[in-house]
Amino acid sequence: PTAPLSFCISGDTAYTLQVKYYFTHQGKTDSCVHEQSFNCASAPPDSSCSSSDCEPVNRNWQNIGNVQLVYDMAVYQCQLIVAGTFSQINSQPVNNIAAWDGHQWSALGSGINGTVRALAIHKGKLYAGGSFTSAGGNPNSNNLAAWDGSQWSNLDGGVTAVGKVPLAASLLSTPQGLVAAGVFDQAGSNSPLPTQHIALWNDSIWSDDLNSSFNGPVHSLTLRNGQLVAGGYYSVPQRNIAQWDGTHWNALSGGIAVDPQNPGFGVKALTEYD
Repeated sequence: PTAPLSFCISGDTAYTLQVKYYFTHQGKTDSCVHEQSFNCASAPPDSSCSSSDCEPVNRNWQNIGNVQLVYDMAVYQCQLIVAGTFSQINSQPVNNIAAWDGHQWSALGSGINGTVRALAIHKGKLYAGGSFTSAGGNPNSNNLAAWDGSQWSNLDGGVTAVGKVPLAASLLSTPQGLVAAGVFDQAGSNSPLPTQHIALWNDSIWSDDLNSSFNGPVHSLTLRNGQLVAGGYYSVPQRNIAQWDGTHWNALSGGIAVDPQNPGFGVKALTEYD
């Protein structure tokens, strides 16, 4: 929800408006500070103030860091989290994931020892997926890890695969839990769950509530009208894109065809547009 903010100023000078607001996301209360600067010229005599008298400061693209490769970004605890393949940003040593607070870069613990492909915020934690074995020095992370603002933890051994390179390519927070998708055939180690490229983490254990039957990699996830949609390169349960109704994976108007000679990732990205 939004609410208009009205205020009056006097004098032809520069002003900075700073607003701190609180919000709740995934059951956690957080806060952010929004700052906006204005350069206000003197209003013409005997005239009402017009919108041209008080214009926001000009905005331009600004380089905030030089980095090798970025795959995903998210905002967590009012910081921009950047993930990908890199060992430093500018002169700051980081390992494949870093935080920007608006002024400087910082590492998230000791980082992650491999490429990070996907980020998601779920129930107050930052989740990272990709192709790695350790996060924050914790072994057995296996392509998935969670950051609580101070330390990394793994998700019961993450996701693995036999005969292929495992990958957590996409993460999505849903009311039922965190959905992880990619290239894997098992989730968890203490309570291993056989699965095919998609699984649901309910904060303590992996489950197959999604009836994972994909015969190829799943690279993208989104919610459409509250229902989970998965895209990738597969022919079962549907053709490269499918929607979960809580019981079955259904086709979206026959699916999406890709060039079999050059399939790439199939459906690589999804989002809902109203």
